[in-house]
Amino acid sequence: MEKSLFTIQRPLPPPAGYISWLDYAVERFDTREPWLDSHFETLIDETAVELDREEIRESVRMELRALRKAAAAAGS
Repeated sequence: MEKSLFTIQRPLPPPAGYISWLDYAVERFDTREPWLDSHFETLIDETAVELDREEIRESVRMELRALRKAAAAAGS
């Protein structure tokens, strides 16, 4: 069997300024596409609501906090 050159034995350290890769992913989350989708939806459906990009980002942060809280509770 051939060894893969891309096997990672341990996770890489997160980028500077982030405590984890998940924190990095949350903070770098691209809000443009969901915002644009909601924007165009409002052109088609007058009951649709256009999302705010900062509110999208805060929702992602809230989900991460809830995930960490659930993980901490499960570990207790």
